[in-house]
Amino acid sequence: MDWMRLSKGFFKLTFILLLICSSSFASDTLLFVSPVEHDVKLSGNFMELRTNHFHTGIDIKSSNGRVGDPVKTVAEGYISRIKVQSGSYGQVLYIDHPNGYTSVYAHLDSFNPEVEQWVEDLQYGLESFEIDVYLPDSLFRLNAGQFIGTMGNTGRSFGPHLHFELRETKTEIPVNPELYNFGPQDKIAPVYENLVIYSINELDQITGSEIRYFKNKKPVYRLHSDLVSYGSSKIAFGVMSYDQINGSYNKNGINAYKLFMDDSLMVDWKAENYSFSESRKINGFLDYERQLRYGQKVYRLFSPKCNALNSFENSLEGIIDLGDNERHEIRIEVSDIFDNRSIIEFDITKEVSEEADDTQEQSCLQEQIFQSGMFRIEFEAESFFDDPGEMSILKTTEKIMGQTCHKLTIDKLSTPVAKYYKVSCPVPEKDIESWCYISKDKRGRWVNFGADTLENRLVSKIDQLGELYLFKDTIAPKIEVLRLDKDLKRPWLFRISDNLIPDGKTEDLYYEASVNGQWVCLEYDAKSDQLLFDDFHRLPREDFDFILKVGDAQSNLSSFEVRISDK
Repeated sequence: MDWMRLSKGFFKLTFILLLICSSSFASDTLLFVSPVEHDVKLSGNFMELRTNHFHTGIDIKSSNGRVGDPVKTVAEGYISRIKVQSGSYGQVLYIDHPNGYTSVYAHLDSFNPEVEQWVEDLQYGLESFEIDVYLPDSLFRLNAGQFIGTMGNTGRSFGPHLHFELRETKTEIPVNPELYNFGPQDKIAPVYENLVIYSINELDQITGSEIRYFKNKKPVYRLHSDLVSYGSSKIAFGVMSYDQINGSYNKNGINAYKLFMDDSLMVDWKAENYSFSESRKINGFLDYERQLRYGQKVYRLFSPKCNALNSFENSLEGIIDLGDNERHEIRIEVSDIFDNRSIIEFDITKEVSEEADDTQEQSCLQEQIFQSGMFRIEFEAESFFDDPGEMSILKTTEKIMGQTCHKLTIDKLSTPVAKYYKVSCPVPEKDIESWCYISKDKRGRWVNFGADTLENRLVSKIDQLGELYLFKDTIAPKIEVLRLDKDLKRPWLFRISDNLIPDGKTEDLYYEASVNGQWVCLEYDAKSDQLLFDDFHRLPREDFDFILKVGDAQSNLSSFEVRISDK
């Protein structure tokens, strides 16, 4: 099993070249040019709402729906980082510019020939397909508009496009590229799909919500009644809204919103920049429950009590008190980066009714520890966005894939967590590395959260509530040969799969291929679970043995061997 541990280490490897020489670039501000030669049309914009993260750049469409469009550097600079990975950004270049910005070009199909050869030599030197390398400014210097590669579909991409980012070099904070004229002109105002009204109790916990629709749209949206009576003394709002851009049918994210009550500005948010450290805060910025259950992207127009975005300076900003029983004017504006606006206007008052006292004093500010049977569950302070109230934790058993598993149900899946929390339990010393925690995703697949062992306890960091199972995984991955032409005229293709899908903190399937005992590079596409080999120029002229080994996070191993002969 030593080769498995070694191969696993290679996948984690970040190979850093020391910056020996200081940069000789001038500090003058540069003008940016387009990274593509065709008209820019976007399929995604900055800080668009994605699953568990904000979109950090813009997605530029292919000119013809296929890979291969030339990609150019947007300004003078040098390649400061090259990364190749099976998922995420795929093949990506980072270019530092003397004006203090770094441009990022992700999902590339190929690099320019000089970089492509350099990357291949490095992969064979490190014996790893995945690389993450930082470069000195003397290696690959570039002029504005210079060809750097071709648009592709590598990594976690589901259609040919260029994911383009602009970051502040010193802080690595991404900024909106459209502020620097990288996007198309646009005259289309955002669209409202519905309004959500939330009931808030005295402890500022969400106790319920209602959806309201519109009887007419644009330029000012109207509800079916200009006066809304609501039965809660404290309320907050959310809007399901999207923006469309000239020349594109995609539903993109909005750029800004404002909430006014009686002409006083309550909330003012704009998608200008944010830190990568805030990525998970998206689950407190949107209505997580509606996204999980219905796939709806509802912007909450109020900040959570804990883990609010830095752009929300005041805790609980946006919560409105109707306790005075007066009629209040509400105005909501959403806009795009060109300040095309859509507006909702209505009045609201408190409906006269008896309010139930259902407050729970469990705060998101507090550390919480629970014991349920053999399981210990530990939440750090501020592990939630809003006060969780009384949590339900239940330990049972259930049969999974032929084995009876201990099952832990932690509250409900629709409650988002802001931080990873710890789950631990004792496990037998025998085959200790085979044990893990698993759960089902919304597609019905079993997901492996992985685990570490500490004093015969299985410890894992989990990022969601709901059902969790203690599982012993002894099932080896599968290797399927899709194409293996012995005449070496077409790339070889293999599909590798496992009974468990790795979560973000668990290693992907790892593999090693060799020819006559010498390592060879197979490209791994995680979204299709395919391995590709086409480095035929590195093969010996005589007969040779090809071996492919694949292992999972629990060290289960599969192997495929074939002898290639020219006879």
